[in-house]
Amino acid sequence: MDYYKGFETMNLAFKITVYTAVIASLLVGCAYQRSVTLSPTGLPEEIFATPQENNYSTSNVALFKFTEPSFAPGMGKEAAQCLYRELLKNRVFLNVTRELGVADIRIENVIKIARSKKYDLLITGDLLYYLDGSLHQPARADEQIRVIDVSTNRTLWYAKAVDIGTAAPYADYIFVEGRGAHAPTARTLLKRNAEKFCRMLLHSPPQERSDIVPRYVEFSQHDGDSAPSAVPKKCLSVEAESRDAQKALEERRLREEPLHQEATALTERAERERFLNEHIYFELDKSRLLPEAEEILGRKAKWLAARPEVSVIIEGHCDERGTTV
Repeated sequence: MDYYKGFETMNLAFKITVYTAVIASLLVGCAYQRSVTLSPTGLPEEIFATPQENNYSTSNVALFKFTEPSFAPGMGKEAAQCLYRELLKNRVFLNVTRELGVADIRIENVIKIARSKKYDLLITGDLLYYLDGSLHQPARADEQIRVIDVSTNRTLWYAKAVDIGTAAPYADYIFVEGRGAHAPTARTLLKRNAEKFCRMLLHSPPQERSDIVPRYVEFSQHDGDSAPSAVPKKCLSVEAESRDAQKALEERRLREEPLHQEATALTERAERERFLNEHIYFELDKSRLLPEAEEILGRKAKWLAARPEVSVIIEGHCDERGTTV
């Protein structure tokens, strides 16, 4: 009896071994295509100014091309085109006209043009950072826009949007291989930023009354490569709102509070992705860091100091750009 039990045990083990070998042979060489999924867009990551009341939906608006980094010629115009399409799609304003052929896009010049053509508002912006992705490198687009009341030079909306699209790297699970997926194009990120700006123009909560100050554009600072500045000035005291107005503002705040919470969550996610994907480059054939690396390291240190639960793995490789750490 013991002999037969031992034989049956050996037979079962042999069958399991054979079945495992057959299944493994079928799986070896199998591959699937990984995909990249982008999260839904919300409000811009940073909103610096909004009007107390949004009575501008019937405005006649001029849209000028954005300033752009020297390494991304033509992309400032592309960013403005993306915003133009989203403005029309969402019917944010009654009329939007592209003034993309204007070469001199300094603030004082675009305001002069907008006044001469009887526009109510103008939109100008800056493409602060632009990077096309690859199978290994994330894509990224940083933009800011400013909506100005032409008659008063007052900044109504001022916001910054950051969008990062990561790649899905190659993955090897022994029997199954996951093919890498290319990061989304930076043009896709420009469109997503435009969606955020339009959502802000339609739905962003108003400022608190105590925070309202007129914002005027300072002409002397903008040089075409840096963002125009806004100089807050003291304003006259505002009479107390009526009870009905206060109630209406509170109801609007409660309705739009979820959008603020969503924007906060998206900002945290963008900051985390930025931390994970922002590479630091050594200068080619030299041991010292590029000048901007010190700023990046400082930003990462502050981010880590605020999040002690996060652990860090440092990786490096060499490529045609130098050494990343």
